[in-house]
Amino acid sequence: MRRIAIWVTCCLLLITGYTHAQSSPDAWPIVEHCVGSATKPPDDWHFDGTLLLKGFRPLHIYRQDWETPHIRVFRLDDIPNNGQLSPDNHWYATVIGIRTDSYNFLAASWKTNAIVVYNTLTEEKYTVDWQNTFSALHRLDGHGLYWLDNQHLLYSKGGGDGSWEVWFVINPFTGEVESWQGEVSPSQSLFTLSPDERKVLYWNASTWTLNNDGQEIELPLLNDAAWNSNSTRFVGITNGLNGREDKDLVTFDLQGKLVDHIFSFSLNHSIRLQRGWSPDNQYLLFASDHLYLADMTEKRVIDTCIPTRSPTVAWSPASHQFALIDRFDSKHKVQIFDLDRWARYVVAYHAGSVIGWRSDD
Repeated sequence: MRRIAIWVTCCLLLITGYTHAQSSPDAWPIVEHCVGSATKPPDDWHFDGTLLLKGFRPLHIYRQDWETPHIRVFRLDDIPNNGQLSPDNHWYATVIGIRTDSYNFLAASWKTNAIVVYNTLTEEKYTVDWQNTFSALHRLDGHGLYWLDNQHLLYSKGGGDGSWEVWFVINPFTGEVESWQGEVSPSQSLFTLSPDERKVLYWNASTWTLNNDGQEIELPLLNDAAWNSNSTRFVGITNGLNGREDKDLVTFDLQGKLVDHIFSFSLNHSIRLQRGWSPDNQYLLFASDHLYLADMTEKRVIDTCIPTRSPTVAWSPASHQFALIDRFDSKHKVQIFDLDRWARYVVAYHAGSVIGWRSDD
């Protein structure tokens, strides 16, 4: 599934913590393969496609074959940061509205006016009128705008107090709106669809549940999970296995069975999870004290030795490179990590986040 709205959409699994990770006897082996400092790219190196970057207001795009300046601010609209990219990265969807504050936070509301979809390379945009008022607390609980595929969005209308909510499938290019007929209503829960839209992970009251074509399976997840691109596996965080006090990064199959114990964390603070699968499902990116790369075929974890606390990352469509901006980097370097050369190169500077990587076609 393409989950959007609450977390930014760059393709990264992020686990934040500031103590060193420790391996567990049953976790995958950790192999140190340090990469050097980010440098200027050599003349014989290149990357294909377009990087998509988000600043304070407009969208930014970057291509290597442009003459300087490489980064272009191609739209001057005041675009909110809570928008999300379509699966092919060709469209950026967001909800335009205003929050009405109150002395009582529980009484604050979020009034929406429209859903706006922007092309990520041109001035083309589409607008769907969407007048509604939500409880701000209800909206922050996880209800957001989702891309079902490259042409359809999932969003809701409901009572301002969150007492009822109806979800709709929206084609922003034609304006067509239909009722959502999914297996599970997102109402009152966090909700993550698989890419094929046949499975869903959802939180309700105190438990994460997998709904696999109507079969419901409770899961020992601590927070949200991330699907791979072919909807056969998902990754998440659990309490320490075998009675340990650690937290563990694991994968599950479609029957809710734990398949792989990838990594263990000796952390006392919360863990934040975002998507990090490479498009070909070969690799999984995550970060704690360093940036790590889990090789899902070799069943090992590679320590890149890159110290990072809060990176934003986007995979290349071909899965052999990823772009990286560290939010705590005062120089705002836009880096590309090349897996084939095992090197990273500074290609630009941008005070914001990398949110996607669009192919040339």
